[in-house]
Amino acid sequence: MINFELPASLTKDNVMAVSQALRKTIASSPEIIINCQHVNNIDSAGIAFLLTLKQSATAVNYQLVNQTPVIRNICNLYSITI
Repeated sequence: MINFELPASLTKDNVMAVSQALRKTIASSPEIIINCQHVNNIDSAGIAFLLTLKQSATAVNYQLVNQTPVIRNICNLYSITI
């Protein structure tokens, strides 16, 4: 299992680059731990990215770990579960 660290900021400015990096990682290992411990800034594009990951969980075996308060708060605000 490979550990993939999300950046401190997960926003419209970098979500495409993060997505591309994650795809490259998935190509080398179908089992991934996605570590959120550094995320302290997230916008709707970042949440959309995480929701897309959740939807593609059947194709990739991943675990989303260390969700920060920022992620939990925005998920609670929109009543979504990642």
